[in-house]
Amino acid sequence: MAGTRQHYPAEFKAEAVRQVQTSERPVAEIARDLGVNPRTLRGWVAGAERRAAGTPTAAGGAAPEAMREELAELRAELEALRAENADLRQRADAHARRTATDAYRLRRR
Repeated sequence: MAGTRQHYPAEFKAEAVRQVQTSERPVAEIARDLGVNPRTLRGWVAGAERRAAGTPTAAGGAAPEAMREELAELRAELEALRAENADLRQRADAHARRTATDAYRLRRR
């Protein structure tokens, strides 16, 4: 079942979303009046709500500046914790080697 994809102007989409957000009518009814698939209209509304909330979109939209800054801080903190963890592992390994060597020396006496 091959079909052509309908492209709607941005103004049309914005008006459709406005109708859904301001009207008490069901989305399916508004979609039918506009000649749009209800799923398509719901997608437009969801996209408008995501943009209004300032959240990143699933399609890879840009995150707000505050989120980018927080992500950079968290990555730096993660790197510092990884370095600290590696240092602690080295110290634990060295301690285990010393302890094993000391135990061997005690047994040889």
